[in-house]
Amino acid sequence: MTFYDTLGVSQRASQAEIRAAYRELARQNHPDRFPDADPDEKAQVEENIKAINAAYDTLSNPQKRRRYHDVMWTRHDPARKYRYRNPKAPKEAKNGRSKETRPNPSAALILEIQHLRQERKNLVVQQTAKQRRLWMSAGVTSLFVFLGMSFRAGLEAAPQQAGLVFLFFVGLEIIALNIIINASGMSEVRGANFSSPIFFSLSVSVGFIILFTTTFLGDISLAKLPTAYSAIVISAALGVHVFGASRLAHMQDILFKTQRRAIEEKIARLETKLGQLKSHAAKEK
Repeated sequence: MTFYDTLGVSQRASQAEIRAAYRELARQNHPDRFPDADPDEKAQVEENIKAINAAYDTLSNPQKRRRYHDVMWTRHDPARKYRYRNPKAPKEAKNGRSKETRPNPSAALILEIQHLRQERKNLVVQQTAKQRRLWMSAGVTSLFVFLGMSFRAGLEAAPQQAGLVFLFFVGLEIIALNIIINASGMSEVRGANFSSPIFFSLSVSVGFIILFTTTFLGDISLAKLPTAYSAIVISAALGVHVFGASRLAHMQDILFKTQRRAIEEKIARLETKLGQLKSHAAKEK
């Protein structure tokens, strides 16, 4: 869910539409409308208010809104930390106070199914954006690897220093793959948070240490540069990098399909339950 979903507006919504949606949602979720709610419902209303205020604060400011588009649908999306859910609207009694009503299981199931379908739709859009960012960053890092390996191969006087060239390439790949993972907002892999700021900073630092160390240890004479050797080294490095990027894209696709399958299975279970409730209600009539 994004801040646009929280306010129920499109990404092209005007400031007037965002302001109107905020006022209506703030009115619907005002705590005074739920005086007889249980503690869980009150906690949900408070969470809704926080989410609505955060969404309006971001989307009502043009600069914040532009910056938000850069992280939307990624793990850095601030909307992810809120658990917004539409509250059950209380019925007004004749005396103006809210009164308890008999819950409608079918209506609750329909609402939950609608939320899951919207979540599935958002997941598809999110995956498309992630794949696009992944391949864009893969293209940029491929140029980074090509220039780096061209420079490193140019420092070699002979193929005997293949070990240093390999370590130099490892340093390049550590930096390049981390850029791809973070730029695409790739999902966690088996619980490992590879896109956390701490992991990114440490791994990139290690990569640069390897680059500088292998550069200063190598022979910097250009007089004996073997052109064929350099071409082979650069081509092999690019091939390995592109292969690594394609594996990351494949891994992200698997994670996406797993998440989508889980949502679809939950929708199927709820639809089955809803069908049973409707069948039972028809028999009672």
